[in-house]
Amino acid sequence: MKSNRLFGYSKERAWYLQLLDMARSHINLRTLIPGTVSLASGWVLFNLLMIDGFTKEAALIPSVEVSLGFTGIYASWLGVQSYLKRKPVE
Repeated sequence: MKSNRLFGYSKERAWYLQLLDMARSHINLRTLIPGTVSLASGWVLFNLLMIDGFTKEAALIPSVEVSLGFTGIYASWLGVQSYLKRKPVE
């Protein structure tokens, strides 16, 4: 990739800024809110278990599993929905 430099300044944007712009254009409230809820589910479970008298070590593992599980299920569902939108109608 050729860089256009003028007096030591590059016109190309850094890769992380390009990645941030790409992510920003694909994220909307319909995907952000359920994703946030699925990630927060582990935190809610952790606090519920701590209130119920579990130790931090005993409450941490199920909380992380719930959070990652719900987030993984939601991300998979988004992938299937994206695939179905791109699939040609026969």
